[in-house]
Amino acid sequence: MDQQRTITKIKSLRISVMFALILLLYGVVMSLFLEMNKEKINRNLRDKATQVLASKYENNMSSAVKVCDTAYGYFVKSQENAILLGITGLVSVLILIRLPISQRQKALSSLFITFGGLMLVMFYLSVGVLLPSAAKIEYVKSYMIWLYYPALGVYALGMLMFIFHAFRRIVAES
Repeated sequence: MDQQRTITKIKSLRISVMFALILLLYGVVMSLFLEMNKEKINRNLRDKATQVLASKYENNMSSAVKVCDTAYGYFVKSQENAILLGITGLVSVLILIRLPISQRQKALSSLFITFGGLMLVMFYLSVGVLLPSAAKIEYVKSYMIWLYYPALGVYALGMLMFIFHAFRRIVAES
């Protein structure tokens, strides 16, 4: 009976669960893809950098190779964050369904956590994609700042709401 109620409660947070599972799936698939195609990805990144070698890198190939390695690092960071934030989203959903708070409060905090995590992952992926043709990390980050700060804000708001509801429950019990 308790399992049925848990499944029913999880169904009410299905969008958050879906976002968390998408993050986990992306992280696992990206991990496999990066591991299997590392040389091909690095070659494609270097081809992108070679196209703008004269204009952006001032014909300095060693600088272009470093930037391509940094771009690949952002792909890896995107994959690692997807797994971490996906697991965080699922754990928050499982904890929130046990808290005696309104459905709206549960849905909002879990949705903010998972959607903010999804936006952060997309930021890191976008930086990795755009970096070889831009040549400088500062340019790409300033270009993508419109995604980073709202993502961080949404994720932080979700975590704050989650912590508030969890501690409010602990204080109410004691």
